[in-house]
Order: sequence, then C-alpha cells, then structure tokens
Amino acid sequence: MNHAKGGFVVLIVSLTQPLACKTSFALSTYTMLVRVASDPRTSEPETERAPPSPSVARSPVVRLDDVFNFQVVVFQVEDVVFEVFKSGFNVPGTTFEEMFALPQPMPTGGDASEVEGNSRDNPIVLPGVKENDFRIFLRVLYPFISRSEVTDYEDWISVLRLATMWGFQTIRTTAIGHLSAFFSTKSAAEKISIGREYRVVDWVKDGYKTLCRQPTQTLEEMSMPNEPYGLDWEAIA
Repeated sequence: MNHAKGGFVVLIVSLTQPLACKTSFALSTYTMLVRVASDPRTSEPETERAPPSPSVARSPVVRLDDVFNFQVVVFQVEDVVFEVFKSGFNVPGTTFEEMFALPQPMPTGGDASEVEGNSRDNPIVLPGVKENDFRIFLRVLYPFISRSEVTDYEDWISVLRLATMWGFQTIRTTAIGHLSAFFSTKSAAEKISIGREYRVVDWVKDGYKTLCRQPTQTLEEMSMPNEPYGLDWEAIA
C-alpha cells in the first residue's frame, strides 16, 4: 500500500511475504519513487531566491570635494585661537587661497599637527587684526553658526576692513550695501575719509557733494584736527 503526496511515497510491506518477492517489490518501489520525485507535478515548488548582490568596487579617493570637506584651519588673532572651516577661507581670489596653495614643508616624523594652521600649538597668526573684528567677520562668513546677524554700523565697518584687506569681494559688496544705508546721516568728512580708505567711489563723490552744499569753511575747519574723520590736505585739494 502506498500514498503519494508532495513527492513522497509511504510503503507498507508485509513481513510475511517471501524474501524474493520482497526484493522484487523493493526494486519496483524504488523505481517508482524516482519517477514520482522527478515529476514536476508532484514536487514541492521551489522558493524563489534573490539574485546575489554584485560586489561593489570602491573607487580610491583621489581628491576632496571643494566645498563639503570640512577641514579645519586654526588661526590666532591677538591672544585668541579660532578653529574654523577651511573652505570658508579658501575662496578664489583671496589672500588665503594663495596662502593655502603654498607648498608646506614636510613635518618632522610625518606629524601633520606640525603644519602651520593644523593645530592649536601651531596656528596661523594674523597680525594687525583685532580679535573682535575677526569674530564679527566670522559671523558674516559663517552665518549658519552665528547666533545673531551683523546690524551695527561699526560692525559692518570691521567687516569691510577685513574683506578689503583679504580680497573677499562678495563680503565686501555686502558690507558696502549695508553701510550705504547709514551714510545719509554721516558727515561729508566721514564719507570722504572712509570712501577713500576702502576705495568706495560713490561714498567719496557723495561726501564732496555734501561738502559743497555746506557753508564756506576755512582749511582748518575742514581738516577738523580734533575729529576722527578730519580731511587731510590731499582730500581738501
């Protein structure tokens, strides 16, 4: 007696049958099992297997992205150390682009921290810059980090000073735009002095127009020796 289900056959053989009969029956049964197992109608459906994922070859890193590299550069301004994103200063046409492009000497023992600007122990020193002016400049350079916007007249003068010194043309243009809104209330001497110092022609022109509309002044009055923005002889001439 046999039952076929899912490729399996269950056999019940009587032990009382002769040995030869049993052998013949076993052979015929084996043949039948092979046929049943190979019949696709009685075999269990195979589970679909996902194709093996191809191995991804990792390309060697040949260069850093120009913007999203997040390298840090360390500056010292007066007695304060600043750690900032290098990409913010590595702007085309600026002093820092030229500085960073210079070849660095091989540090002793291969220690990268010995390279200038790579560590607090060996920062890039910025002479002639005030700590507060530099901090204000950073607020404009990294607006996503700053806690407050730059709004004051004196603060924008600081930004203009450093942007002009280092060649940050976009920030310089931004500073000029903000400062122009203040100049309607400034004296002729201040317009001329600041315009000449930072090479803003419109401020110089406006200063001279304002000066021409004022009552006649003596050379001493125009030079204003006790005022921070007194005109020198070159400006008066």
